[in-house]
Amino acid sequence: MMFKLLAGSLLYIGLLSLCQAAEQNDYTRTVSRFGSQLPATGYFYIEGTWTLPCANGVMYIDLSTAAGKAMWASILVTKKTGGTIYWINYSINSSNLCNANLIEVQ
Repeated sequence: MMFKLLAGSLLYIGLLSLCQAAEQNDYTRTVSRFGSQLPATGYFYIEGTWTLPCANGVMYIDLSTAAGKAMWASILVTKKTGGTIYWINYSINSSNLCNANLIEVQ
């Protein structure tokens, strides 16, 4: 009985970890183009590729939050001044959609 309970718990934990989004840190990326779409979503592309297989090479930013608006402002300034993304932390879901969690620019 204890073995079945333990095995069931391990299976549940394994399945739960498969459903969660993976996170990645990338460094020194150059923004190539950007845009926005409804509802309150910014997106951008970089020169080259992301480490994780983001669908169509797109990175999304949720513009409905203060943090998202701050990240978006960083992207706009970086593109305008020719700077780079020094560090980006992002999540990828099961559909390979990538969402920025943190952006540091230089």
